[in-house]
Parts: sequence; C-alpha cells; structure tokens
Amino acid sequence: MATTYKIFFTNYSGFANNFAFFSATPIVTNNGGSPVYSNIIASQYVPADNGDTTFEIDVTQTYYAWTSISPIDTGKLPGTNVVTKISNSKLATLGTSGSPGSTFKLVNSGGNPTFDGAAATFQAPDGTFQIASDPNAFQPDQNFICGLGSVDGNGQRIPVATRRAAYDMRRNTARLTIGGALIQFAAQPNTVATIAPVVKFYIAQYGSQQGTVINVSILSNKAAEIDFTGKGVHAAFVKQLSGGGWEVKYGTAKAMHEASQAFTAKQKRSLLNARQQDIAKLMGLLQANLDPVDDRYLCSFKWANGTTTDEKTPAVADLVAAMTGHGYDVITQPSGPNYDPANFGISATGSASTVANNWTQAVNALGAIASDPKTIDANLVSK
Repeated sequence: MATTYKIFFTNYSGFANNFAFFSATPIVTNNGGSPVYSNIIASQYVPADNGDTTFEIDVTQTYYAWTSISPIDTGKLPGTNVVTKISNSKLATLGTSGSPGSTFKLVNSGGNPTFDGAAATFQAPDGTFQIASDPNAFQPDQNFICGLGSVDGNGQRIPVATRRAAYDMRRNTARLTIGGALIQFAAQPNTVATIAPVVKFYIAQYGSQQGTVINVSILSNKAAEIDFTGKGVHAAFVKQLSGGGWEVKYGTAKAMHEASQAFTAKQKRSLLNARQQDIAKLMGLLQANLDPVDDRYLCSFKWANGTTTDEKTPAVADLVAAMTGHGYDVITQPSGPNYDPANFGISATGSASTVANNWTQAVNALGAIASDPKTIDANLVSK
C-alpha cells in the first residue's frame, strides 16, 4: 500500500500571497549530464488572514514514468511560465531487494514520444525506475521530454520531474508524491536514465500554475523545506511567519491536523478581538470628533480575496474623493499596507439613507475588488 504524506499549511505572514508546492529533484544518474528541472505540483492563493486559512496537501508515494513534447526548445528550459503536460505515462514500480524496478523503453511513434509497452522490463536498482532510449529513437529538434510524475487531488497525472532529450530522452514522473520536481535533461544515445524519487518538498511564495517548469535550486532558497527522510512520520504542519520566515513541525497525520486546527482557531479569535477593538476605537473617535449624533457614520465594505496592496491604495483614495465630493468629511480611514478592516468614519449632513446610497455607489464603482457596502449611524443601526 502506497504511503500518503500530508502537509498542512497556513499563512501567518500578515500578507496575502500565492504559494507554490513542489518537490526536490529526484536523484537521476546516467542521463547524459543534462540539467534537471522541477515543476509546480500545486498552487494556492492564501489570504492575509493571520492563519485563518489552512490548506492540506496530500502526497501519495506512487510514481509514473511519463513523456511528452516540450512546449519550447528543450535547450531554452526552464523558460518563462512554461507549462508541461503529459501525453503518455506508465505506472512505475521501484526496485526493492531481490525485485528490480521498472525499465521503460521510450520510442518515437509518428513524431510523438511514447513508451513501448511490449518492451517494458524490470532491471532498475533498489529505490529506482528507469527510462531507456534507442540510439536513433528521435532527433534533438523534436524536443522529446520525459520524467517522473504523480497524480493531483483530482486523480489527474501531473509531471513532477522531467528531463530533456537531445537524441535520446528519458523522463521521470512521480505523482504528487515522493518524487522530484520537473527534471529535464538531454539524454545521449543508448542512455538508460535511472530515477530515484525522494521525500523532500518545498513551499514558496510564487505565483504560477500547476505544471510550470522551475529551477528548484533558485526557488528553494527562500522556501520552506519539508523533508520526511528518516523522520518515521508522514505529516507536517508548515507556517509562514510574520516577516516571511518559516516554521515546520513533523508528527502523525492526526497530531498535525489537530495542531493546524488549534492554531487557526486561536488566530480567528485573535483576529475577531482585534477587529472589535478597531471598531470600538473608531466609534470613540467619531463620537469625540463629530458634532451632532445624527451626522456620525461608520461606513465599511469587504475586500475581495486576492486584492493586492497596489489595488487597495488607489481604491481607498477613490472612496475618500467620492465621499468628499458629496460634501462629507472623512474623519478616519483604513491604513496600509493591508487596509483591513475597510472602515471609514464619515461626518455628513442629510438623511441616513442618502449617505448610505452615496456610500454604496462609491463602493460599487470600485468593481470586483470590493463588496458588501454597509453604513452604520451613531446609534449603531444598520442602514
């Protein structure tokens, strides 16, 4: 039965970010010395909610050999935003003591790379599988690639590691599992690439889609390293801390799940208390600075998930300008870099419904980044 590794992740940095999950590169030998690249196994946007959101990554120790044609010249990899997709794959068996692992033969079928099912044998050493190419199976300009692959949470096979072929090409693919990242290298004629998956993974701030080719040696420098090698457990709880640092803990799946739940519950309570205190302070400022009770309003809205600081800064300025244009005074407004909670203190004359309508129009004018406009008068009656 395949081992499943569980990784629980939460963003406690205070800033919304896109995070990418990828594997360390497998140990690859006899591949002609070609560069080895990884690819993104999973990508997730995580709000700046101080730990309010936790997501789980399941990595199953099941491997596939896969092959395809590179979207760009293999000599230009990893390129920029290059996404690799599998065209053909085979379930791989790793070698164990007394039982060799899978050896697949990569062939050219009408200009497309594929594995010869009739030629599959078992010759790979312990902990590995192999991809072999004949001397004249294809030409370098055909850009055949192959590698280690895995399956994502939807059961779709994705590349985890690839290598580029410049005459003969081998490719390693693991499943969202124990494999390496997209490894790509140029194989020489008659070369038999031997791939040994590893159980080491990374999480980094990186905006990209699943399957994107990356250089692990560069991206891993500022990433959280999750290395299950020799740990004896199959779960980890990863936090990105305030300031951008990382904290990684290991344990059983049950213990790490409970730890992640306890942490997020604590942060939810802290966040709620902080927002309540902000509202109380704002109402105090309103009462201290505004004259008639009827002219005090607390106007608010919600930012859409994924709204960046670069979008929020001009949006706040636009709201201030809009309300000022109606003859109102903006006494308080949210401060950067998060501008959250999005609460504004307004001093206004006229009916409460007019103020509420003007506020709603101003928020709606911001488009998809803002929603749920609300206006509360000094008596805390929602309008």
